[in-house]
Amino acid sequence: MEQKKKNLPEVTLGQYKGLAVTRHVRPVTDKTVDIELVHQARMHAVYHPTTAPAKRGFRALLDFVGYMDGKEIPDSRMENVMVVLGDGKLMPAAEQAIYGHCAGEVFRFDFTYPQDFRLPELSGKTAQFEINLRSLAEKVTPAPDEAFAKSLGWFGQIFLSYGFLAYLAIILALLSSYFLKHTRPGLHLRSVGESASTADAAGINVTRYKYLATCIGSMIAGLGGLYYVMDYASGVWSNNAFGDRGWLAIALVIFTIWRPNVSVLASILFGGLYILYLYIPTGSQMAVKELYKMLPYVVTVVVLVISSLRNNKEKQPPASLGLSYFREER
Repeated sequence: MEQKKKNLPEVTLGQYKGLAVTRHVRPVTDKTVDIELVHQARMHAVYHPTTAPAKRGFRALLDFVGYMDGKEIPDSRMENVMVVLGDGKLMPAAEQAIYGHCAGEVFRFDFTYPQDFRLPELSGKTAQFEINLRSLAEKVTPAPDEAFAKSLGWFGQIFLSYGFLAYLAIILALLSSYFLKHTRPGLHLRSVGESASTADAAGINVTRYKYLATCIGSMIAGLGGLYYVMDYASGVWSNNAFGDRGWLAIALVIFTIWRPNVSVLASILFGGLYILYLYIPTGSQMAVKELYKMLPYVVTVVVLVISSLRNNKEKQPPASLGLSYFREER
């Protein structure tokens, strides 16, 4: 067996002690405090059930199904769908039809498919959609006053602004990074990922590490699903609600080059890119919104291209990623 190892050059540190550093202090003005109070108030907003007619900003739980010529359109039925009216997740015609209706009402509206619709049998035709408005909730934001500021304090601002699972995700990412870089089992796991045969020859139990890593990774992924249901969707399950978020998580892993600590900051970037379309005026152009949603994946592809061009081993995925290992074939 032949193994090549690249020795790193020795580095001699220059004079770094006693260097002068200029500390830039950013002044905190009344306007800064007011902006932060408004931000915290919005984060502590809660939804309360309401019997008022639906309007922009209400959270709606609904079922809907489409009909054409008296027959149900295949794959058009959705149940327990939760949306915030005005956030662009429903087609504009459906949102306009919901406005003014109260919880518990069942109603229909007409919708004409565009001529270039992806299904030829529906292109240019008019269908009827029935909506069962199960419930409505109004967002109540606390007043950003002095009493609200005192109720938060520094501890509340840092530890109570988000759900528990959000902080758990950060802790798990940092612990995973430490485990992989600074512990013997972590180094063994990385060696299994790079070359299972070499790790096996060194006496590492490849099968045990693969199974444990798969099981623990699956449990962490399950916590991600739990966060979506319990925090993001406020405890309400809806079919196909995850959408493309699973692929987004895979893209995040690729974007961070398999470094859990970097994923904490990268997830903030991806989250911003994922909701960017909500803040860019696109009117009723749903196709344009879908293009904006592609931004996280475009960024991931760019990172992959740059990483492959640099040919730096530290920037590459594990060499044996996704490959089965059989000792008999070694």
